[in-house]
Amino acid sequence: MKKDANTKQLTVLVDVEELKEFQNVCKTQDMNSSQAVRAFIRDYIKKYGKQESKK
Repeated sequence: MKKDANTKQLTVLVDVEELKEFQNVCKTQDMNSSQAVRAFIRDYIKKYGKQESKK
């Protein structure tokens, strides 16, 4: 994905070993870590983004 006016950078601090394992798992899925995080964000928004507030 090319960075343009419609993209922003997200910086996340993670444990070094968890990052290495995450990157290895991403490779097995033919993805890089950025692709996996973007997919997670899209799925999370689909699941939780349009909920009515429960009062």
